[in-house]
Amino acid sequence: MLINPNNPNAESVARDARKSARSLGLQFHVLNAGTDQDIDTIFAGLIQQRIGVLLVSADLFFFSSRPSSSHSEDTYAPRYTPP
Repeated sequence: MLINPNNPNAESVARDARKSARSLGLQFHVLNAGTDQDIDTIFAGLIQQRIGVLLVSADLFFFSSRPSSSHSEDTYAPRYTPP
């Protein structure tokens, strides 16, 4: 789960999500990103590790940030088209 550590609710959001994931038997990792550079670093790692799903916490920072010019938006957000 991508979390902004600068958000005062970050710990409680992560704790609740971790508890839910555990109850479903899912692996759960918290990835802290508070800067655009942090986001670029995290996404590069996700791509290298072939991580298929990323849950993003509801934080204005994530929805106002844009991918760096070195990555296309498709690298960050694969599109799903229903059949």
